[in-house]
Amino acid sequence: MTSTNEFHPLHSLGADLPWLARLAPEHPSSAVVSASSRAHFTRAVRLVGRGPVDWAVEVGYHVTQRISRDIPAFDEGDDSFEVLRMATESTTIQLLLALSGADVGEASTTEAVDCVTDFVRRGISLDETLRGIHVDHSVMAGAFLAACEKLGDPADRLAQIQVVSERMFSFFDVFAAQMAEVYLSETARHSTSDVAATIQLVSELLRSDGPDDGHIAKRLGYKLGTQHVALIVWSSSLARDADQLELGHTATQLLRTLHPTQKLVLPVGVGRVWGWASPSGSADERIAEMMGVRLPDGVRAVVGHAASGIDGFRRSHREAEAAFSLLQTMEAPSHLVRYSDVDLLSLIMADRERALEFSRRELGELGARNQYASELRATVAAFIETQGSPHAAAVQLNVSRNTVSYRIRRAEELLGRDIAERRAQLHAALMVMSVLTD
Repeated sequence: MTSTNEFHPLHSLGADLPWLARLAPEHPSSAVVSASSRAHFTRAVRLVGRGPVDWAVEVGYHVTQRISRDIPAFDEGDDSFEVLRMATESTTIQLLLALSGADVGEASTTEAVDCVTDFVRRGISLDETLRGIHVDHSVMAGAFLAACEKLGDPADRLAQIQVVSERMFSFFDVFAAQMAEVYLSETARHSTSDVAATIQLVSELLRSDGPDDGHIAKRLGYKLGTQHVALIVWSSSLARDADQLELGHTATQLLRTLHPTQKLVLPVGVGRVWGWASPSGSADERIAEMMGVRLPDGVRAVVGHAASGIDGFRRSHREAEAAFSLLQTMEAPSHLVRYSDVDLLSLIMADRERALEFSRRELGELGARNQYASELRATVAAFIETQGSPHAAAVQLNVSRNTVSYRIRRAEELLGRDIAERRAQLHAALMVMSVLTD
């Protein structure tokens, strides 16, 4: 790879660190099978011997286990584990070669670059990638330093530990910079080529109402015959140049709570991301788990119902779009909203002008734009939602029962009728009024 961060080969270290040649796996009888390319493995064995390389393979395996345990984003099944292991193992071997004085040219390896490219494709964030690299380097450094202490010459051990530490951290600094560069470059390439084509394909799919002949799913890399949950994530900031990486990461994080068998995340414009996933287990339980995720400041999201098949793919997305459109005009109760929480209001507000006209007519003086009327409306809404229980409404509003009873009487005076009359229409009118800013 081409990089502005050049790693200088360590030609002079071989004689200073003779203990590297005595490295050997801790459990040779159950040696881990190498995941590196044959060329990389064979070259390493030729340069430093089989024992040290087998030791590096074992360390790489332990590093992969640690990263998968500490950072859930990396733990998505056997395939993702092996892709990650290819990177950690090849990097451990690369560091071994560098410390032995071999000309490695670059700190990064082809396997590490391929792994980072896979991270971009899977929606793993740059922050998670750098955290994984940090764990990688921490475990790797611990293994080399422990080996130095165990195998190095006692008379020169402290000096050797210092040399190893300095060289390792120089290697790690360059490696992390190179991997960040690869990540950002791949993200830009991904955004301008594959993603653009996928967005066009998905947009056509959403506009049509025909069945899938198999070609669409194949081109998407996403099966359409299963169950789907759709979401939309967007930036609520006034500055629309939102961090697309953060939005994409948030969408991926939310979809992971569904324990999905597959997922699809698409940045569809400045400050907005679409996502779909096929949940495993109970979709309702998984969505309930999703609702516990805390979103970054300035980021909001909506999620549709779970629905099956290609029609379900479209329907869940339409629900998310309807909720998204509604929440552009109101202050949502939370940053993450289910369509089921706003479905009635979304339907009522489909014709905004008629809905507001209906609300003003239904509420009369109770629809006045002042703080007092707003408190009365909130009390009436809570009273209706708690099936006419003054006590339950008082608990919900955190006021006394007498306050609720008084406000209900005042509201009925402003309405000119009992709340029990036209209760459904009254509740709908209150919902519409809640969209407006008091």
